[in-house]
Amino acid sequence: MKKWLLLPIALIALVVLIGMGLIGAWLPGQVEDSLEANWPDATPVIQRGWFSTSVVAQTSTSRLSLDFQHLPWWRGAWLTGVGELELTEPEARIDLDGVFSLSGHFQLNAESESVRWTSVEENRIEQVRIEFTLQRDRQGRLNADADTLIFSDRLGNRLDLRQIDLENHWQPTGEDMREWMLNLQATAPQQPSSHLSLKASSIEAESLTALIDSLSELNRAPPESLQAQMAGLGLLGAWQQLAQAGLILELNPLALDQQINITGRWQPGTNELQLNGGGSNRSALDWLAPIIGLSQQLTPQLAREQAWQFLENAENHNQLTIQGEQFQLTQARANQP
Repeated sequence: MKKWLLLPIALIALVVLIGMGLIGAWLPGQVEDSLEANWPDATPVIQRGWFSTSVVAQTSTSRLSLDFQHLPWWRGAWLTGVGELELTEPEARIDLDGVFSLSGHFQLNAESESVRWTSVEENRIEQVRIEFTLQRDRQGRLNADADTLIFSDRLGNRLDLRQIDLENHWQPTGEDMREWMLNLQATAPQQPSSHLSLKASSIEAESLTALIDSLSELNRAPPESLQAQMAGLGLLGAWQQLAQAGLILELNPLALDQQINITGRWQPGTNELQLNGGGSNRSALDWLAPIIGLSQQLTPQLAREQAWQFLENAENHNQLTIQGEQFQLTQARANQP
């Protein structure tokens, strides 16, 4: 009886060993193709084994090291990987931990104590944690949080946020359609928590892929080059296709410092825009001014003046009304093309 019991155990062990070897033969090629497509400047060194594979890829400013375990059945996985990504600009050391489970579920965790940009002024993100999951049915989720986010410049502009929490979820709603939801929460110093909730529905998958590819190409292209112009045209075309397929964006709500509350709905294909709500002028300027100052390299005073001009221009176009220290959105209609 015991001999009969040993036979299936031996067969299972043989299957596991063969599986480990097949993964070890398949994985290096996949790693090389992925690095070539997404990180062409990196020089990879791959050490393949029967039970594990190690990868080191580096450039002059970054280094990635990963150790994969083949078919770790005790974790219910086809493949697991742990490693570290070191960057010099921004300066960061990111710990990585990934699992591709036997059920087809993929999960990647990334953590870093600090991400800092080389600058005279303070630019950093502290205690960053990211979790990415992808299901077999194409549902995905990206959760991220950080204790501190600070961007500043020598002109005196400063964006300071604490307790940042981001939830990003997408799922299929049809054969070629997707739905995407984002929730973002953060707290400015000495203010109540602020919240952004955004939902996109009727997203055509093919057009979305084209949009993402064009964005990636635009980021890689030299400024004002032919490559950048072509990527820009591709981006515009992909956006038009998304709009024509029925894309709908819903804001529900944007709540800032418990002083501003805005909801809205936009359907680009029909030019239909609905916005409702309003709030404190001062709170609006407190959020707009540092973003304008940092992005356009204006002094804080000029940035605040431009933020106020933005509100006044919106009032001149009958998009909102300003009454004392408050503003109220008035645009809740279908725009004419």
